[in-house]
Amino acid sequence: MAIWIEFRCELRSEGIEDQSKRCLSDDNIGPMEMAGDTQKSVNETISMLGEIAKKEGWVRTRDGWVCPNCMKRGANHD
Repeated sequence: MAIWIEFRCELRSEGIEDQSKRCLSDDNIGPMEMAGDTQKSVNETISMLGEIAKKEGWVRTRDGWVCPNCMKRGANHD
């Protein structure tokens, strides 16, 4: 068995029509991967996804991960 892990933007903003400004989670774009069914595999996958997210411009806030498009619209960087 495998475990699907996907980062979703905490500031998801459905309804924005301009593709360049839409939240990536609205279009199911973002770090995602299948992990094995062990705790070690899940931890390794989450760590890997965190690195990918950072490289792609996602920011981890105290509330969770925020996509680069929502960050551009003024999300807090805390």
